Amino acid sequence: MRLLFTRVLPPTASCGRTEVNMADVSERTLQVAIVVSFAAGFIAGWQANRMRRRFLDWRKKRLQDKLAETPQKNTPNKTQTAMVIKV
Repeated sequence: MRLLFTRVLPPTASCGRTEVNMADVSERTLQVAIVVSFAAGFIAGWQANRMRRRFLDWRKKRLQDKLAETPQKNTPNKTQTAMVIKV
């Protein structure tokens, strides 16, 4: 694989800026770099989403277990309440 080098030219008298020219990059190298960059981002996003889903599933299970452990109040249902009101 060919290394990319930068070359700094001395500043010109008119603008005072330093130009930076990169060595010629072949089109094939550029295409490979873009594909590798896209693939790395895709895999990183996919793994992050998997981890997020696993966390949400874990949290849901933990909260459901907590809810099952809490004692439930003995609240009358609607028909029992209506009967009490009528009497």
